[in-house]
Amino acid sequence: MKKLHSRLLIGGAIVAVIGAAGFTGAARWSAPATNVRPLYTYEASPREASEATIELAALVSGATASTMTLHATDPGRTVAKAQIVTLPDNQEVIMGWTSEAPEPVLRSDISPPEELALVTALRKYLPENSTILAMPGVSARLAHFVAADYPLAAAAGQETLRIPAPWMGQKESVAQLEMRWSTGATDHTETFGEFIDALLAEDVYGAARLQTLTGTNDSYIILHVRDVFDLGVTVPDRIFVSQRDFPAAGMVHDKSRAVKDWAIAEDYAAYAVERREGGAVRAYFLAEAKDKSTLLGQLLPFNTADIGQVAGTTLVFQTGGYWIYRLKSVTGDS
Repeated sequence: MKKLHSRLLIGGAIVAVIGAAGFTGAARWSAPATNVRPLYTYEASPREASEATIELAALVSGATASTMTLHATDPGRTVAKAQIVTLPDNQEVIMGWTSEAPEPVLRSDISPPEELALVTALRKYLPENSTILAMPGVSARLAHFVAADYPLAAAAGQETLRIPAPWMGQKESVAQLEMRWSTGATDHTETFGEFIDALLAEDVYGAARLQTLTGTNDSYIILHVRDVFDLGVTVPDRIFVSQRDFPAAGMVHDKSRAVKDWAIAEDYAAYAVERREGGAVRAYFLAEAKDKSTLLGQLLPFNTADIGQVAGTTLVFQTGGYWIYRLKSVTGDS
């Protein structure tokens, strides 16, 4: 099977990506020429925000909920839809993202109901003074709603933009346009690198590495099934991941069989499934057998994983695509 480094296979289509500084080679971006038409614009939408987004906004005094569309200049159509929470300081936070193209545009899809379920559970059950390890984008979102220490929130600008191949000729313009979502924090690159190292290490050793990142506080790791693909985009030379959507038609066992048959036909080592709205499923495939035994491969619901059995971790909550584990303290407390 052919391995794609700077490009990944998504549902049969080739999508080019640019990486975050320090990981896959993105550079510092200069401002685009003013006489060049933007590739796309973010436009306010008359659609009312979803119920889940409205509930999320209500958790922050003075915040509001709204919707936006990502409108491509050529071919002149909507390619993604966003659910936005605007904070009292006018900072906009993407709490929902749905790509309208066959492959994810710029970022993985985000489900407001999943975000609400996660935030609600954390606000209810998370002990005070806890530390949460999660992908930078997730960390930055949660930090607005749940009081905790988020070592990776400041690395949100280091995640990879997933740029459709037709836009790659103007990737500087894309990076500039996406600055509207930046929190201005671009440090903790080293911590993000250590987090990736831990997730891609053999499970027991990876868990031990995570424990050294969190200190002595109550510590948790939050992973979403989509994180495996996002890491494949961020460090394509270290883990090879494919993504494919399977339509809603047919019975549940028919879709499960279709995913399994695809994995066998393509000689993939393992697969995990994310349930989508409307009954469709999105499957993620690990290309190499070595990745099955990584911490990431054992904490997420791959068909080869032994969920809940990784030493040093305890599964405490699961909702939608999110899986939350408590990490054993470096002092030995469970």
